[in-house]
Amino acid sequence: MEFFNDIWIPKKFMFQGSYYSEDENSWIWMMDEENKLYLDINEKINFRVEEEVFCDVKPKGPDNSETSRDANKEDVKDGEVEQPKKDKRPPYTLIASCQTDGMGCVSWWE
Repeated sequence: MEFFNDIWIPKKFMFQGSYYSEDENSWIWMMDEENKLYLDINEKINFRVEEEVFCDVKPKGPDNSETSRDANKEDVKDGEVEQPKKDKRPPYTLIASCQTDGMGCVSWWE
């Protein structure tokens, strides 16, 4: 899916025997004792959606209460204003799996 980047496949949803190799910078699936299949970055894969996660990321308006103004005074250190921490959760995420026949790299099944 070229238009969507927030698809996560946790290790528990990978093929049994899969592991991440820092040396190879990729996931490796040990099909058996002799065959390794690599899941490299930017390869097209087939996956199954296990869960959809929606997060409410509405922008927050200004808080004009007195406690908020007092807290804002504490955000100034050495003459510089600290920026409030942003919630970096994406508004929509897919949790996926690739642990059945036909899943994983498209090239594996050609």
